[in-house]
Amino acid sequence: MKILNLKDFLPLAVSTVAIVPGFYNQTFKYSDFDQKDIQIMDEYTQNHLNSTLETSYTDLLVKVKFKNHLEKWKLKTRFLSSPNKIVENKDFQEIIKIGEPVVKFIVEELDEEPSYLVWALNIIYGFKISDDPSTTIPEASKKWIRYLTA
Repeated sequence: MKILNLKDFLPLAVSTVAIVPGFYNQTFKYSDFDQKDIQIMDEYTQNHLNSTLETSYTDLLVKVKFKNHLEKWKLKTRFLSSPNKIVENKDFQEIIKIGEPVVKFIVEELDEEPSYLVWALNIIYGFKISDDPSTTIPEASKKWIRYLTA
């Protein structure tokens, strides 16, 4: 019995290409698809589309925008020592611009980790949760959470 050496083997490569005549010559225009002509045949999908409220998608969009701006804000301001510079940051301002729809996501964030994000609530609602100058950020976060979830 002869033992074969790996050098005795040659690699074998097989390649096939399927060509469908005219497939790549097809050009579609935007207007070729008309939404009113499509019918959802799957009952599960149709039920989902009928039962899902637009606010579900709106909340998802707000959350994605919030998280995006939040991460950028944290990265850009983590070494700043000026409260004014932290609040004047473009991403912090974008969070505030969203307004009340973003509040529930701010509350979730503050519940996990108290932060300077409490200042966004001050601006959105137009008042401070505490006028006591000795109130800390964690204390203010807890007060806002209690106030907004009560």
